[in-house]
Amino acid sequence: VMRCHDNFLGRCLQECLFLVPQLLK
Repeated sequence: VMRCHDNFLGRCLQECLFLVPQLLK
């Protein structure tokens, strides 16, 4: 999630949307 700064429009959306739900589980 912290890699959002590297490519916000790229991996941020995919990583955040994929990792956040797992963390909320």
